[in-house]
Amino acid sequence: MNRKSRNAVVSLLIGLWAIQWIPVPAQSMTYTAVEIVRRVHATFGQIEDYRVTVSVRVDVDGFEIPDRAIGLFYKRPDRVHLEGADFATLPREALMAGPSQILDEERYEIRLARAEDFGEGVAFVLHLFLKDFMDEDTGEEEPDLVVWVDAKRWVILQMEARSGGKKQGLVTIEHALVEDGFWLPRRTEVEIYMDNIPGARPPQSPSDSTAISRQPDKGTIQLTFHEYEVNVGLPDSLFNF
Repeated sequence: MNRKSRNAVVSLLIGLWAIQWIPVPAQSMTYTAVEIVRRVHATFGQIEDYRVTVSVRVDVDGFEIPDRAIGLFYKRPDRVHLEGADFATLPREALMAGPSQILDEERYEIRLARAEDFGEGVAFVLHLFLKDFMDEDTGEEEPDLVVWVDAKRWVILQMEARSGGKKQGLVTIEHALVEDGFWLPRRTEVEIYMDNIPGARPPQSPSDSTAISRQPDKGTIQLTFHEYEVNVGLPDSLFNF
């Protein structure tokens, strides 16, 4: 092999070696919705149970709701026990005890919509359709829930509930590494859009414009998770109620 041919081969090898370090956009990945859901479940599947303290702050105009702390206990596959949660303003989805509560393939038809930039990374956007309410005749394409999944850590970053084309609520989740490398929620913010949720506002007389103006348009719930204990062997009796 002459010098020119040898240099060409070396250049080719260097080029092939360098390619493996070039980031590939998530858009070019050939994941399906099923594969994405399975990866999320597999990531969380290392956790048998956990307990955590959750600090709760509710901000709704015109309402005085004191801050409080609750105890959240989780055990596979989807058992949840709460201590100190004696008010009804906390949506179940906000706690996100486990992804099976959201990415439930028996309850939802799940489709991959796209991949997009999210924060400093990339997220897969999943559209979830309630199977019991899908319109087979018209082929209704408006999802009941939109879920953003981190394409690197395989955790849920954000959820948006919709109805009739209107946004009812938005849940944004920040994660942190806990103990031996488990990605679990550190902070969650829930935005609830009262105008778009049937029954969220109490009935008012049309003539009572003052009362109507006092009704909040949006509420916010902030959850901060701290003092996680993972895989501690929580007893089944804790969840028998």
